[in-house]
Amino acid sequence: NGYNPKTQEQVVGAGFSWSSQKNLDISLLIKYGDLSNECAIDKVARDKSSLSYALLQQYPLQASMLSTYAINDKFSIDFDLKLLNESIFRTTGQTIENMLRPVRDKSKINELNAAVKPAYRLGGNDTLGIVYNIRTDKYELFNDSDLITIQNRPSIFYTNNFQTNHISGTIRASGGTLSLKFADTADIKPFFYLGAEFLHNSNRYRIYAEKDDIPFIVNMDSIVYDQELLDSYIKAGCEFYKKWRFADLTLGYQFVYGVKDSSVIKSWPFYTAPYKQPGSVFIVGPSFGRWKGLALRTNFMISDIKPYLKASGALTYEIHPVSTREYIDIALAFTYWSEREDVLFAGLSGWNVPIYDLSLQIAAHIRSFRLFYKISNLLNRNNSYIPGYYSPGITFRWGFNWYIQR
Repeated sequence: NGYNPKTQEQVVGAGFSWSSQKNLDISLLIKYGDLSNECAIDKVARDKSSLSYALLQQYPLQASMLSTYAINDKFSIDFDLKLLNESIFRTTGQTIENMLRPVRDKSKINELNAAVKPAYRLGGNDTLGIVYNIRTDKYELFNDSDLITIQNRPSIFYTNNFQTNHISGTIRASGGTLSLKFADTADIKPFFYLGAEFLHNSNRYRIYAEKDDIPFIVNMDSIVYDQELLDSYIKAGCEFYKKWRFADLTLGYQFVYGVKDSSVIKSWPFYTAPYKQPGSVFIVGPSFGRWKGLALRTNFMISDIKPYLKASGALTYEIHPVSTREYIDIALAFTYWSEREDVLFAGLSGWNVPIYDLSLQIAAHIRSFRLFYKISNLLNRNNSYIPGYYSPGITFRWGFNWYIQR
C-alpha cells in the first residue's frame, strides 16, 4: 500500500542534580540522539507510491547546566549554559552518468547559549531582576559554506505574588530587546510580556499579552535571504480552568498577529507546511474521571482558517494488581483534523483530506520503570499530517522509560 518511509530514532540521556543544605543548587543534563528519517522531496511523482525521499540523519549531542546561588534572603543569581553539537547527513538519489547513485551531503550546527539572571526580592512578594542571554550559532551548510549568527537578548522582569482571603495569584511583566547579527547585516527590536494568573477556589484564570520576534531560520542548503532577520508578532490570550470531583474543564482563546508565511514554512521539514498559521484559536477541553479506573481526556481547537477543527481524546483505564503502586494503563486515543487547504506537493494534490487516527497503547509502570507497546492507525487509513508523507497502515512500536533517583 505504497512506500513506508523510514523513521528510526534513539535518544539516550542522563541527568544529575545536587543541592547544598545552604544556598546552592546545580543540575546537569546530557543527551545524545541518533535520528534517521526519510523525508519526501518536492519532486514531481507519478502517484503517492512513487514519491522521492531523502534520508536525513541527525546526531545531536546536547549538554546543559543550570545553577542557582542564593547569596542571602533577598538576592539570588542563576546561571544557565546550553551546548549543542549536531551533525546532519542527507542522502538523495541523483542521476550521474545516466545512473541513479546515492549522494551524501553533510552539514553541522554548533550552538552556545548562555544566560545570567540576578534577582532581588523587594519585599515579601515582589521580585525584580534582569536577564542577559547570548546565543551564537555556527552553521556548516550542505554547500560547504559557513555562517555565524549572534543573538543578544537583555531584559528586565518583575514578579508579584499576592494572596487575599479568597484569591491568590501571580503577576508577571518583562521587556527588553532582541538583536541578531547575520552575516553582514543586523537588526534589533523590542519585546515585552505581561501576564497574570489567579486562583479562586477550584477555578484558575490566566491572561497574557506579548510581543516577540522569530529569529531568521537558516536554510541548510544555502544562504537565502527570504525572511526578515527578526519577524515580529503579537500574541494574546486567556484561559479558564474549573475542577469538580470527577470532571474538569479548560477553556481558552489565543490571538496571533504578524507571523509571516515564510517563517512558518521554514519551521517544517523541507519547508512544506500542512496549513497556515491561524490568527484566532478557541480551545475547549472537557475531561472526566478518574472513576473506578476510567478517565476520559478530550481537547478541541477551533481555528479561523482550515483546518477549522482539530480534536483529540483518550479513554484510559488503570489496573492496580494486588493493590500496589505498580499499575497497568490502557489508552484508546483518537485524533481528528477537518479538511485543510489543498497543497500541491510533488505535483500531487489530496494531502488535505480529513484525518481520522485511532491508536491503542498499553503500558506497565513498575516504580520508576515504564514499558509500553503502542499500535497506531488502527483504522488503516492513509492519513497525511504533512504533505509528502501518509500513514503506511497499522504500525507497531514499543519502548521504555526508566527514571533513576538517589
